[in-house]
Amino acid sequence: LETARDLDQAQREKARLQSEVDIQKARLARYDEYRQLAETSPARQQALVDVDQQLQQIHQQIESARAHDRALRLRERELQAELQALRDDHRVIVQRREQRRDDGPAFAHLPDLPNTPWVSTRVPGLAQLRGLLEGYLSDCAELLRLDQQLETLRAQLHAGGLTKFQFLGGSEQEIGRMIDFASLLPQEAEALERKARSAVVNVTLCLRELRDGLLAFQSRMRDFNRLVNRRQLSDLSVFRIDPVEESALVEAINALISTAEQVQSGESFELFNHATVLDDATLNRAKALLIRVGEEKGCLRVEHLFRLQFVVGKKGRPEEAFGDIDSAASNGTVLMAKLVTGLALLHLMQDKRHQVQAVCYVDEASALDLRNQRHLIDTAAEFGFALIFASPTPLVTARYCVPITTINGDNHIGRRSWQILEPLNEDLPA
Repeated sequence: LETARDLDQAQREKARLQSEVDIQKARLARYDEYRQLAETSPARQQALVDVDQQLQQIHQQIESARAHDRALRLRERELQAELQALRDDHRVIVQRREQRRDDGPAFAHLPDLPNTPWVSTRVPGLAQLRGLLEGYLSDCAELLRLDQQLETLRAQLHAGGLTKFQFLGGSEQEIGRMIDFASLLPQEAEALERKARSAVVNVTLCLRELRDGLLAFQSRMRDFNRLVNRRQLSDLSVFRIDPVEESALVEAINALISTAEQVQSGESFELFNHATVLDDATLNRAKALLIRVGEEKGCLRVEHLFRLQFVVGKKGRPEEAFGDIDSAASNGTVLMAKLVTGLALLHLMQDKRHQVQAVCYVDEASALDLRNQRHLIDTAAEFGFALIFASPTPLVTARYCVPITTINGDNHIGRRSWQILEPLNEDLPA
């Protein structure tokens, strides 16, 4: 057993030594290889330098080839684009050539018309042919459009009344005459301006009469209100009738009158060139309004320039304004106001050069209370009127009673049937 162990140990030692020998042999082989490489190192370094130089040359050649390829491809694309442009130009030129419109009658006599010759001697290139042809066709179309427009305008001028040149020659001669005539339009405009100013002045005379009439009416209404306000009207402390101006109409009249005053004051004609009578927007609106109202009402009178407003007020209360007298107060007060204002109007309408005593008939007098009846009788007497009250019921304010009898369907009154309640004239028979 011991011998076996020794043998096994010896074999392991042998194997270890053999492995050590193999390692040393490998080291010796690598050392030999190292010595060989060290001896050939300069040659290999030179070979490596040569190979690097060759590689750089190859890379340069490749880059040069690529740049040349790119240049060729770019040139190819440019040539393709030029070729496509030529094809497009050719296609368009063929189309435009088929669309030529210079063979119509409008172009047949062009050389015979007044013109300015083209003196350019530059010959266009092939690349410019398409643009020149399109420009030429566009000019032809524009010429036809202008020709049609001229014909349309000429027809409109004929329809508008400008026919004095229609039969003096051809259309060209007529258009030339029209252009010459148009150059005289500023002078015609000045003449129209003068006529317009004169018309404004003439019309304004009528407008001044309307405005003066309105002012006179307002003054008379103030007198009328003073006359009425001195009398007692039922329980009212204030009663007056105010003429409220129709502001739009009055302002329009004032605008026209103001313009006419500028004309009459000798202002320069340049003022009307700057804001002419014919073109002033404010003036035109004023004229349009007056014309429209005049057409609607058949004429324009002073009563169209205002509306009546009834202002009433009781003691201790604010004044109120009404457009209708019937809605201004109670029925008795309204009736009293109507009667007093009616008497005042009749009084103002009298010729003050003559003393006149008149009689006024008052129907349904019983609608007034006793106090208002007495005030009405006194007011009528101050205005120079005697009142006849008609009433189905007795009135304590009456001084004479005149019965009405009916005979064969007719109403009759007689002097002998008068009933004297409070005699005012001693000479009257009983």
